[in-house]
Amino acid sequence: MITSQKLSDKDSFYTFGYLQLVASTTFLLPKGFNLTMSCFYNSKMKIGNITVFPILNLNPTLQKQFGKHWSVSVGLENIMQRKSKIRTESSGYNRFTFTKTYLSAKIGVTYKFNSGKGFSSPNIEKNTDNSRFSTE
Repeated sequence: MITSQKLSDKDSFYTFGYLQLVASTTFLLPKGFNLTMSCFYNSKMKIGNITVFPILNLNPTLQKQFGKHWSVSVGLENIMQRKSKIRTESSGYNRFTFTKTYLSAKIGVTYKFNSGKGFSSPNIEKNTDNSRFSTE
């Protein structure tokens, strides 16, 4: 996305490009395991007087299927552990903040009810007997 902005009538337009990427892929592994890698990326952007610097998160999840109904998953979030950086500027004010985000782990157990059973479609009666109509 390309955007332009100006904060006051005296300022000229500030134009910049902005990219956001969300991607996910799953690898089928032997013995019923799946590895899912998801990624989130934001490029540097400026909104008003706030500048947000690039953000990158990678999140792998390993899942094992047990039969048709049960699955267990183990995942990590934010394996890059990057700092989020934000600059706030105003007349006579300039603040630069760093916030570290830490690695976190997640464990999940899933049960799928009625797995493999589709929805039943309603039966609609169709009467092709024309004798019930009057011929007058």
